[in-house]
Amino acid sequence: MGSHHRPTAGQCSLVQPPRLITCLLLLLLLLLLSSPLTLPCSASSAVITHLPGFHGRLPFYLETG
Repeated sequence: MGSHHRPTAGQCSLVQPPRLITCLLLLLLLLLLSSPLTLPCSASSAVITHLPGFHGRLPFYLETG
């Protein structure tokens, strides 16, 4: 008896892009916030100048991480 308003396909597609944009922005924010957390790990590297069995300094630059 009552008329129900059903959204058309065009109306449904208008709802999806803002949700997609919100998810993408949250993902970008998460990536930006997590990137400084990886910097201290890369800063804990050591430069190797001598190796056992090799006399003198190494003729190349060797850095461990």
